[in-house]
Amino acid sequence: IGSFHINMKEEKVTSLTTYPGYHLLVRAALDKENDYRDYLDLPFTYSVADTSIAKVDKFGQVTGLVEGTTTLTAKAANGKSTKCKLTVTKKPEDIVKDEMVALGMANPVGYGGYRSSEYFMDSDYSAVDETQLIALPNNELGIFNRIELENGSQKLEATIYNKEYKVVDTRAVALPYTSWGGIILGEDGCYYVAVGQSNIEESDTKVVFAIIKYDLDFKELDRCDISDCYSSIPFYASNCSMAMKDSTLVVYTARGRYKDEGGVTHQSNIALVIDTNTMKQYDTFVSTFSHVSHSFNQLVKYDKDNLIYVDHGDGDPRAVVLNSYIDFNTMITKDYVEVIGGNNNLLNIEGNSGDNDTGTRVGGLEIGTYHNLVAGVSIPHGSLKGGVRDYETKNIFVALASKDGSSSELKWLTNYKEGGASGVLNLRMVKINDNKFALIYFKYNNENKYTGLILIDSNGKVLKNKEWKGTFDGTVQPIIYEHDIIWIERKAGYIKNNDYPELEYRNNFIRVDVSGVN
Repeated sequence: IGSFHINMKEEKVTSLTTYPGYHLLVRAALDKENDYRDYLDLPFTYSVADTSIAKVDKFGQVTGLVEGTTTLTAKAANGKSTKCKLTVTKKPEDIVKDEMVALGMANPVGYGGYRSSEYFMDSDYSAVDETQLIALPNNELGIFNRIELENGSQKLEATIYNKEYKVVDTRAVALPYTSWGGIILGEDGCYYVAVGQSNIEESDTKVVFAIIKYDLDFKELDRCDISDCYSSIPFYASNCSMAMKDSTLVVYTARGRYKDEGGVTHQSNIALVIDTNTMKQYDTFVSTFSHVSHSFNQLVKYDKDNLIYVDHGDGDPRAVVLNSYIDFNTMITKDYVEVIGGNNNLLNIEGNSGDNDTGTRVGGLEIGTYHNLVAGVSIPHGSLKGGVRDYETKNIFVALASKDGSSSELKWLTNYKEGGASGVLNLRMVKINDNKFALIYFKYNNENKYTGLILIDSNGKVLKNKEWKGTFDGTVQPIIYEHDIIWIERKAGYIKNNDYPELEYRNNFIRVDVSGVN
């Protein structure tokens, strides 16, 4: 091991600052770049000179204890060392972010969202989130990680933490079929898990989707097997969003349909509506959703008694479209469910119908006091020159839909220019309360990478802007837990390697405290 330095967020640091009870993640990195070794956690040890001020563990996780200044040291096995000033100071009345190692997870965070943050050119269709976070009863936090096994089967790994982020339970649940949709904790205190399997033979009797009901110990209570739904590929090029009110569960996703007369498998959205008391399906095709093809992201929420659907469509319509259904749970038992005001195109997308390149990503749907909000990133449709190019600079938008869903206003919250140094990707929206929402996103500026957060109210007014060094990969939906916004990411720059068999997969919690902002 030659000369080395202390690194945080892939940058050399000579001084660090944190707050009592907060954390930093550092690593020792070689001064001379090495394409192979730079990806490894080399065998360094870490120490703090004054352990009454701060502490550090074997992973390089620094924890502030009390206000003061001390020194952080990284030491190699050959005796070489490097030092860094470490200050623990009073937490400001502001949005504060920290990171922790997520111990107890056996596998890395899975994929989800639209694309890798490193890949700016994309076809702008979403992927089902393989890792989901759920705030559980008794102030516990659940991380649910879908794992695909070598034989093609799948399992769900559940890691449960207490509010000190200590592991209190782990378990692995064998899942049927091969395709993953997602998990939700229902109002009734039961888990509902969506899975499926391909049906390329186009059989009307083969199960394509299955919704499984579990208790909190993952004992299966019942399931709803769904066939005869004109589907050959479940969860195809799509998200899977679920919402529950009373005993009605709505699973909103997409599928590959049966081949058309020309032998082409088209993709479109699909709504699965389940009575959770009987685990029987309501008729999927009795006007319970508006057809969108292709639909690259699907989101569903209840707004009191009304149900809100959002799709990212590339052809029919070519738009980010919202539909509202009045008094849904009552009307679903009848022959017709009324959509309010027809299709509400929140953002119209230029280009040819069915062209996968839309230059747009939808990052969230939330219910607000004065409006329902849909946020994402997009190229500037309406002022394009030369047609849609998926690598063009994207900006953040928020669409403010009226509470009845019949009208909307589109707002742009950033204004990065094509050909400039900056742009945004990977946005996710988090509801803090009915009138406060956080937009978390990845921003690049030349070679620099940032995690950004914009705080808005339900009228789209910006309350606060904040940026930190480091990438937001957007593969996991952040949630509110213990009054913080949290999410989880794969550890940056890490591969498991036989040269270091003692190393295990690691994931990091990212925690954002917004309590300092009124």
